[in-house]
Amino acid sequence: MRDAWDGRTGWRQGTVVLAQELGESAKGTDCERAVVISHDCDLASAPDREPAVEVIPAEPLEHPDGSNQNGRNPRELHLRLVDQEGSGVGWFRLLSRDKLTIRKEALPAGALSGDQVDPQQHHALQDWLAARYRRHALPDALGERLAGLWDHLRSKLRKKGEEIIGIWINYDPREELAPGDPYEIDLYVVFSVDAPGASEVAETLADGLRQRLEGTENLVPGECEALSEEAFTLHDLRTTEQLRFEYISNRLGPDAPRAD
Repeated sequence: MRDAWDGRTGWRQGTVVLAQELGESAKGTDCERAVVISHDCDLASAPDREPAVEVIPAEPLEHPDGSNQNGRNPRELHLRLVDQEGSGVGWFRLLSRDKLTIRKEALPAGALSGDQVDPQQHHALQDWLAARYRRHALPDALGERLAGLWDHLRSKLRKKGEEIIGIWINYDPREELAPGDPYEIDLYVVFSVDAPGASEVAETLADGLRQRLEGTENLVPGECEALSEEAFTLHDLRTTEQLRFEYISNRLGPDAPRAD
């Protein structure tokens, strides 16, 4: 067991533990590895302040699905693990429903495997973890009209996980509409500046989305652009919503009371 928890332990968000070392808490999982998802500050805090560590079992994948990368699906994430030298260990799948909470006093010092989430994908892990609680609930009427767009995006992004960071939407009005009333839609395809050919992929995707919007009844297309992650501003981020491949419609309506 660990004698102390502080910033020198080596436990960090994104580090990998051996599932066999997790004891009864991991009983039933077939995975050999699990990814630590607790924040670094919580990991460094004494057990009387932060008594537990959260991990998610990591299932090996032969091929990642691009529609499950970069936090696009709030329930499932595909990411790379690397060893201490930075060499690739492989692709793995995390399911949010499989999260395990393990008390710190039950964790042995040798539980860490030495592997970690690829540092270039650490932000994707954090975004995915946050998205489960902050993802937007689209109005039912809009979600129904975008159903075909969802299927189109899944198929196009299946093999484009690293070029495209995400799709952001702005729509007006922001409430439920009657069947014949149109929504005005803006879409922004945000691409990585680090992936070769990403701008061309994003432009092609944006053109296809624009054509689909123009052919969808009761949707009025506005801007439909490909933007680099450098061009997509903080203001853009604050005034749009990221499209996720799964969402719960806002059945309460826009005037329902909310706790801020």
